[in-house]
Amino acid sequence: MPDLYLLCHPTELYKSSNTGQLLPGISVDSDLAHGRTAGEPHWQCQQISWQRKHPDPQLMAAIQRGGAVLLYPSANAQVIDLDRPLPLQLAADQRLRSVIVLDATWQLAQKMFNQSPYLRDIPHWHATSQYQSVFKLRRNQRSGAWCTAETVALLWQASDASQQAEELWQRFHRFNQR
Repeated sequence: MPDLYLLCHPTELYKSSNTGQLLPGISVDSDLAHGRTAGEPHWQCQQISWQRKHPDPQLMAAIQRGGAVLLYPSANAQVIDLDRPLPLQLAADQRLRSVIVLDATWQLAQKMFNQSPYLRDIPHWHATSQYQSVFKLRRNQRSGAWCTAETVALLWQASDASQQAEELWQRFHRFNQR
């Protein structure tokens, strides 16, 4: 399975309504440690604080090795339907290795994208789904948009990491009831 890089705006790290905080503890070193059957697909997730002038070296290495995609609805983004199986092959000779998700408000995510040339140089996916957001801890959400946890859970479902997605959905629903 690909790696997931959750690129967080620094202000997002300290917000009590940040659903990105539900993700990093999801991945485990051993499938069997949490009742997963051996070999079931699961994603490794890493949370990284975005820095405009000093991009994270691990993120840059992941981008440079190829196979990285930014989940962001840019003008040239390829539309990906998360209600269908996720394409794990980017091109005939390139498999999907990393997905980068911006963890911020829409306004801050746009700022992060615009101020990070390295994010503009990789393929972009615009995710779609029939799923309607139920996130209620923030106002002024874009119509048809999802919070970070919903986005990643849909991504994991589409990649057949169903147990990992279900665990995240459960965490999200408990979190959303506060």
